[in-house]
Amino acid sequence: MQLEEEAADVSQQLWGTRKQLVVFFGNAGIGTRGGWGAKAVLQACRKVLERPNSGKSTDRVPGKVVTVDKFHTSRVSSAMHSPQPCEAGLDPSNPTRPDDWKPEPGQVQHRLLRSAWSQRFEAPVRGLMWGPELDQAPPGDLGIWVDRDCNAALNLQRAGESNWRPLELCRWKDLGAAPAEGKEYPGLGFKKLRDRAPKASSLYHSSMFGRPKGERHLLQRSELRELFEGVHGMQVLRDDVEVSADGRELSMFLARKADP
Repeated sequence: MQLEEEAADVSQQLWGTRKQLVVFFGNAGIGTRGGWGAKAVLQACRKVLERPNSGKSTDRVPGKVVTVDKFHTSRVSSAMHSPQPCEAGLDPSNPTRPDDWKPEPGQVQHRLLRSAWSQRFEAPVRGLMWGPELDQAPPGDLGIWVDRDCNAALNLQRAGESNWRPLELCRWKDLGAAPAEGKEYPGLGFKKLRDRAPKASSLYHSSMFGRPKGERHLLQRSELRELFEGVHGMQVLRDDVEVSADGRELSMFLARKADP
């Protein structure tokens, strides 16, 4: 409800009217580690956003929750907004692609992110992907690090807002499986992460918050802050790490675009 009111206030200031808040919800079928399942979260979200208003002209506009197919949203780069080359002959003013049109095999660019690999821990880095400059051949060292979940959320928004769902996010009968993680681009493999040497403070936080030293490397407390503030020029609002009673690490990170 707080997010809804904040969005309505910003809309009132920018456009003089309280716009409708629309939330794009990925149709995942997974649970949340003993908490609410995805279906229960969707129902609760709809109950809050789509509730009727009081009928007053100054009251909020009822929101809307739109479910979006999450196919490939975590693996495809959200930074590539241009249509696929095979769509050059289609009329973009039409509400949908022709029913009898389908790309030929090999014509659709996958536009995949590269999986990250920790040189320090010799293991995949959970939640971190490399967004290569896909106009380069091959996609090598030109690009940026992106958060896997943030990238997926941007792809959900991109698919929900567009009339034509991006081809790299579509599924059809003869569509082959995407390459396995670490094999997105032949001959390149994982994107190596240049891990920094541990400092005394980081070692203290590791022991304090119970970060595991097993097969998977978890991001350090300041890594996302430095990435978003230094590379993307965003303002970090919250960067907290806590530990639950059963020893699991709980983190909260929130950032927004910095004021010009």
